[in-house]
Amino acid sequence: AHFHRESDEYNLLVSGEMIICGQKISSGAVFVIRKNEVADPEFLEDCTVVVVKVPSVIGDKYEV
Repeated sequence: AHFHRESDEYNLLVSGEMIICGQKISSGAVFVIRKNEVADPEFLEDCTVVVVKVPSVIGDKYEV
């Protein structure tokens, strides 16, 4: 589990299946993790995820 203090994270689950923030999602799903929101992904199978952080700040990832 982790969060970002400065960035919102926009995600596209290209392939696979996972649980994020209590919701089960599969290929094609788009989800947003807002700054200070804890992301707790559970990967149910191999996944490919495209992630865009806005703004992109090096080191802005804090494990919980």
